[in-house]
Amino acid sequence: AAGILENGEFHEVDRSKLVGKYVGHSEAQTTEIMAKALGGVLFIDEAYSLAGAERSSGDFGKEAIDTLLKFMEDNRDRIVVIVAGYPNEMRRFIASNPGLQSRFTKTIDFPAYATEELIAIMGVMASTTGYEMPEDAVAKLKPWIEGNRKSDSWGNARSMRTILEAAREAQAVRISRDPAADLHAVLRQEVEHFLLGD
Repeated sequence: AAGILENGEFHEVDRSKLVGKYVGHSEAQTTEIMAKALGGVLFIDEAYSLAGAERSSGDFGKEAIDTLLKFMEDNRDRIVVIVAGYPNEMRRFIASNPGLQSRFTKTIDFPAYATEELIAIMGVMASTTGYEMPEDAVAKLKPWIEGNRKSDSWGNARSMRTILEAAREAQAVRISRDPAADLHAVLRQEVEHFLLGD
């Protein structure tokens, strides 16, 4: 809408779409993906995985990064590339190559959701899948969220989805034992099952 790009197409990829299995394969794969994204936005999720673990031999992520950098330079007015991931890993990724540092000069930090926001997200996830979260289950969630949301491995809304999926699995076991049970209610005990790691 601002006239910055030729079209509004958005292409989301991850390491598996960019990194090949042999020398030269990553260059071809990355070039093909970037050519498709010309005129639009290329979003690379968990981009830090391209740098690999200590740049181990046999990891062709460096080849993908080198191809990415050249393509960005050659087409800088025709493509927007956004790289995303966890803050610490992304800092290491950007520092792994001087070309990345000079091309990715803007960082947007998205803070983790507040506890009440996460509770609301859980409620939306539950209701859209036909489940109800009782108040006593929500009350158990709050201190668990507070105790975990500052950790490096915190998944934000993904953590809420993980809890809901685990509670649904526990609910399925309960229903298999009692066919007359309410199919829509997730019980406090089923949420606790996940929170306590039972």
